[in-house]
Amino acid sequence: REHDVPIYAVCDTSKFIDADYIVGPGRDRSAHELWPDAPQEVVVVNRYFEQTPLAFFTAIVTEDGELSPDETARRAERAAVDEELTDALARYCSRY
Repeated sequence: REHDVPIYAVCDTSKFIDADYIVGPGRDRSAHELWPDAPQEVVVVNRYFEQTPLAFFTAIVTEDGELSPDETARRAERAAVDEELTDALARYCSRY
């Protein structure tokens, strides 16, 4: 992006959910998984997913074709995740 090189992401539209469902309290995984013997003064953050600002991308390529960052954002805002599923996921993540 900084060098005017087009950047594309390729994914299916199931990725279009609010980042709060992916990254947030209780969503970090065990630091031990990445660095079992990390020194005490080193903070290891282990996230399986992280949010990437859509502005970084030229387009997002999906099963629906090439979407602009604005269209991708509109679709993500409309995406619904079942509340029972998110509650279950939060309970699961809080155990690990």
